[in-house]
Amino acid sequence: MQYQETLDLMGACDPHELMRSLEVHFILDCAEMAARASLYRQKTRWGLYHYRLDYPEKNDEWFCHVNLKKDELGEMVLFKRSVDPYIVNINLHY
Repeated sequence: MQYQETLDLMGACDPHELMRSLEVHFILDCAEMAARASLYRQKTRWGLYHYRLDYPEKNDEWFCHVNLKKDELGEMVLFKRSVDPYIVNINLHY
């Protein structure tokens, strides 16, 4: 990936520049994780916010959390995790 090679060339002259340089790495990691998770989830959801032409229908099989982690080689691995049942009591008395 060319962007990673470019980021690896970044340097810093002071702590502030170092912080900004590292922030670019973190932003890129977050963007890549969000993109990979969206592509992993094979369904349309949230109306226009996550509409997939290749999976235009809602699919209840994908009512789950999508998690990711890095393996021993630093590669991102995605997996499903079930959503725990929850009930919100709307009749709370304060």
